[in-house]
Amino acid sequence: LDLHQNKLGMLPSCFRGLTALMQLDLSQNQFTGGIPPCLQNLTNLQKVVQNLKLDSKVDEDTSSTSENRADFTAKGTVYSYSGTVLSYMSGLDLSCNRLTGKIPLELGNLSNLHALNLSHNDLWGSIPASLSKMKQIESLDLSYNSLTGHIPTELVVLTALEVFSVAHNRLSGEVPSKAQFATFDAGSYEGNRFLCGPPLANKSCT
Repeated sequence: LDLHQNKLGMLPSCFRGLTALMQLDLSQNQFTGGIPPCLQNLTNLQKVVQNLKLDSKVDEDTSSTSENRADFTAKGTVYSYSGTVLSYMSGLDLSCNRLTGKIPLELGNLSNLHALNLSHNDLWGSIPASLSKMKQIESLDLSYNSLTGHIPTELVVLTALEVFSVAHNRLSGEVPSKAQFATFDAGSYEGNRFLCGPPLANKSCT
């Protein structure tokens, strides 16, 4: 289901019944209001939507004759994949809308998600520690919102995480430094004046 680049308003709760949905792109709309917790029911998402900021490339299955195809952009390069490789990828893109409210705790139940993009909205509140249950997540983009509080230390268990951004929010406290978080540069955190610790210029949190 591709609904990107429209002028859609409220994010419908009726998605809860689409449990067999394999692709969902809602980016670049004008959605307002909160993110429905019922999105946790979309456990069969298997196709990466365009414009996700993934940083890793998967070998293409050239032996498959399937017409299923997924395209996405990584660091300015467009990759196309087809065949059975799609069963190993999943993504949800709600970026560039007008969503408000808190990030639902229930999003953590999307355990098969490889990429989640909630950037460029007006989400507020804290980053839920429940996102640490998304064990397969490779790309998590929460940038350009109004999120507050600390970055949950529980997220260090996300060992597959390769792309992470909370840039341009209102976060504070010490940046996690263990596991994958030791690989992220200052760009992942820019625009949060009260964050501290490596790799930021403000290395001391005292």
